[in-house]
Amino acid sequence: MENNMNNKRDFKGVWIPSEIWLDKRLSAFDKVLLVEIDSLDNRDGCFKCNSSFADFMQSGVATVSRSIKKLKELGFIDTVMKPHKNGTSRVIKVVRAPQSKCVDPPNQNDSQGNTIEGIQEEGNKNTLKASAFPFESFWDLYDKKNGRPNSEKKYNKLSEATRQQIFNHVPRYKLEQPNKKYRKHPETYLNAEAWTDEVMVDALSAKQTSDAEFLADYEKRMGIS
Repeated sequence: MENNMNNKRDFKGVWIPSEIWLDKRLSAFDKVLLVEIDSLDNRDGCFKCNSSFADFMQSGVATVSRSIKKLKELGFIDTVMKPHKNGTSRVIKVVRAPQSKCVDPPNQNDSQGNTIEGIQEEGNKNTLKASAFPFESFWDLYDKKNGRPNSEKKYNKLSEATRQQIFNHVPRYKLEQPNKKYRKHPETYLNAEAWTDEVMVDALSAKQTSDAEFLADYEKRMGIS
């Protein structure tokens, strides 16, 4: 059972220290999930269940479970079971916090944090906000290194919501078009707003014995897990 009081946040943005952002052991998914856990880890810990994390991350529950296990094995979080009148609840405590509760993030020239890519204009116009989906991650995810300057300029004008749509679409687009020779150039993909296109996954992949097996196979092929 989740404690709704522990699903409330009290922060204006997210700043991820360089030691976490540049940790090659962590995928982009792991880093965003760690920030989400930290934002909900108040004095009593984070009570959010895996299905709720999956809804927030727009992923499968199995992907969340693997990521939480990985974060725990690497020492970023710890989990305990706490009893209550209806049974027990899992509580997640962040051991090495990504400082998502930071009210005054470092400036753009701060060498200790990741690159600041956006400015949050709600409330204090000087409050800086780091994107959870920076261009560098998109560039690596898309994996067709052509026309970077124009692609980066276009990408950095996109909203955070649009970037998230792109990150959800690109792995499926790559599954549809695994040969990068025939994949759209990144700039073309962005200019055409191709993330809104329907993805036609090949029939052979779609006929896996179950949705769970198809998802696990897809995530393995895309390097999401």
